[in-house]
Amino acid sequence: MKIVKISIILFFLVMLILYLFFFKKINKNDLNSIKDYTENEIIENEYTDFESLGNKIKEDKTENDIKSNQTEENKESEKENMVENKNINDQNRPRSIKIKVPFTSQAPTGNWDQLHEEACEETSLLMIKYHKDGRELVLSSEAEKDIQQISQYIKNNLSNKEDLNINELKELSEKYFKISNTKIINNPSIEDLEKELSLGNLIVAPMAGRELNNPFFKNPGPLYHMLVISGYDGDKKEFTTQDPGTKRGKDFIYSYETILKAIHDFPDKKENILMGEKRILVFLK
Repeated sequence: MKIVKISIILFFLVMLILYLFFFKKINKNDLNSIKDYTENEIIENEYTDFESLGNKIKEDKTENDIKSNQTEENKESEKENMVENKNINDQNRPRSIKIKVPFTSQAPTGNWDQLHEEACEETSLLMIKYHKDGRELVLSSEAEKDIQQISQYIKNNLSNKEDLNINELKELSEKYFKISNTKIINNPSIEDLEKELSLGNLIVAPMAGRELNNPFFKNPGPLYHMLVISGYDGDKKEFTTQDPGTKRGKDFIYSYETILKAIHDFPDKKENILMGEKRILVFLK
C-alpha cells in the first residue's frame, strides 16, 4: 500500500512537470516547490500510513463505544472539557510545533522591482489565505498574479501606501480576503507566540528587517519587513517562519531572541522603525 501511494505521487509529479514544460512557462522556483512538496508527501506517507490506520481503527472503536453509552449529561460535560483543553498552559504546551504553509516569496518570478521590493505585507497575507484555503502548492505565476491584484487594491483603497502597519494589514485582511477572525497582541512574549502557534494559529509579524540579519537579503536588508511565523522549537529556542523577503524563505529559522528583538510595527516612517511598537497579528484557526 505504501509503495503504491509513493508511486502514484511520483507519477503525478512527472506528469505535472511535463505539462508545465510543454504548455506553460515554468521557472526554477516552481520546480523547487514541486520537489519540496513531493518529498514531504513521500516522507509523510512512508512514516504515517500504518500508524494512521491503527489510530483510525482505535478511534472508530472508541467512538462507537462512547456513542452506545454516552448520556446527555456526559455530552455536556465533554463539551466543557473540550473548551478547557483549548486553554494550553506552559506545562502541557507541545515542545515544538510546525504548521504547514504554502510558501511564496514576494517576487515569485524573480522580478525584484519597486512593487515587489515593497510587497512583503501582501505576500505574508497571501500565504495566510493559501493556508486557510487548504492549499499545499502554489506556482509562481499564480502568486505573481495575486500579489499584483492585492497591490492594486491597496493603491486604490489605502492611499497607495507602500508600507502597512498591523492595523492596516488587519483591515486589508477583512476587506479584501474577508478574513476577520484575527486579534492583535501588544508587546508579545515568547510564551504568547508559542501559545498561539500551539493552538494552530498563524502569526504575521512586522519587523525591523535589518535586525533579522538574514544572509539572503539584499545587503543591507529592508528597513521594514513582514513575515509569517508558523512554528517553534522550544528545545532549540527557534521559530520557523515563512519569510517572503528571499526565495530561500520557506521554513526559515530565526532564534527566539532575534524575532523578539526585531518585532516593530511601522511608525511614521521607515527610518524610525526601531521606535515602532511591538505588535503582532494573530490569525485564529
